[in-house]
Amino acid sequence: MENFKEKYYRLKFLFVELISKIDNLTEENNFFDKLNAIRKEIAEVQSLKDDLMAYSDKEELKKMEPEIANYAKQIREKFDYIIEQKRNELGEIALRVKNLQNSRKLVNYRR
Repeated sequence: MENFKEKYYRLKFLFVELISKIDNLTEENNFFDKLNAIRKEIAEVQSLKDDLMAYSDKEELKKMEPEIANYAKQIREKFDYIIEQKRNELGEIALRVKNLQNSRKLVNYRR
């Protein structure tokens, strides 16, 4: 039982830490390095969650499941937001490239 609680509190701590790291994820602060660290923590979270799911006391698991689901949902929403931002940035860059190409075509046509 004590081991279960330790793992559960460690899992909660990791979730909160992950949410904080995702909130602080920006281009200026080594985006890809931090993303790799986040991936490693997500793997640790999954391992802890699997260990807890193998636990035999189903009543304890039912109590913690809504909280874990809430943390997972927050993380998923934060990643969805980051993906949407990156998708919008790519769209803007693609539009600029297209405008540049059109400008070059006009310049060549005028010659």
